[in-house]
Amino acid sequence: MPDGNHYKILIADDREDNLGLLREWLSAQDYYVRCARDGREALDMARKDPPDLVLLDKVMPEVDGLSVARELKKATRPSPSSSSPAARTPAAPPSSTTPAPTTSS
Repeated sequence: MPDGNHYKILIADDREDNLGLLREWLSAQDYYVRCARDGREALDMARKDPPDLVLLDKVMPEVDGLSVARELKKATRPSPSSSSPAARTPAAPPSSTTPAPTTSS
């Protein structure tokens, strides 16, 4: 959740110039920005203080951006035991009765 009007954005990129540019631009837009230099650092930061948005470089040392996205998605996915009772109840099977055709006189 945003802190007041400030959204928390986590940027992960191994290129310092990209981090600097994005940090400067987003901070000027009044976002709270944190930067990670590789995927492992991004995962650690996101687990300690979950951001509202994550911007990931696809190719990084240690852990790549796609792996970070998968890990974060797994961590935020609710487990079946914590879902609502309605979500755990199987859907009713489709009705096997077919309405009778109407005949015209």
